[in-house]
Amino acid sequence: MLRVTVGRLETGKPWIIDFRTVPHWLNAGATQSGKSNLANALIVGLAPQPVALVGFDLKGGVEFTPTARGCLPWPPRGPSR
Repeated sequence: MLRVTVGRLETGKPWIIDFRTVPHWLNAGATQSGKSNLANALIVGLAPQPVALVGFDLKGGVEFTPTARGCLPWPPRGPSR
């Protein structure tokens, strides 16, 4: 549990992140370096597991809104008025 295969190394072996040993993750890099692919692999790999995911999408939901719609058990609501 909490192990996610997020890609392949240059050797062809799977790159696995074990969140039991890495409870926090910062995903940073240059443009077109695969940050979104990594984030999507993490979301897809962790979604079926009994965990809570907290993420910050600084582009205002441009990339992850479709993923969030498929993962959330109910539609998110704005602040109560």
